Amino acid sequence: MQTNACKCSIDLAEQCDVWIETDRKARKQHRCCECREPIEPGEKYIQINSVYDGSASTDRMCSTCRAIWRDLFGCVIIGELRNEIWQCLGIDYVTGEMDPRFD
Repeated sequence: MQTNACKCSIDLAEQCDVWIETDRKARKQHRCCECREPIEPGEKYIQINSVYDGSASTDRMCSTCRAIWRDLFGCVIIGELRNEIWQCLGIDYVTGEMDPRFD
């Protein structure tokens, strides 16, 4: 359920020549491209294969970060979730720091 409380300025998926999201179950440890936490063997995650401006990349995102992107923002900008949450809600979801602008 998208709240539309926050919106991305762009949706990277719309800007890419290729954007493929695949649900996966980890066979080995990976690291989430957003929160940088480990994705442990057996955990579900999203693998994103993309081509942007001629460069191909593969990113892995934990299910929690993908749900935040989908439900809160309705888009994905790889590597920018922490910044987008800070700008929109005034909280660093990794450290818990609060932005005084939002007091």
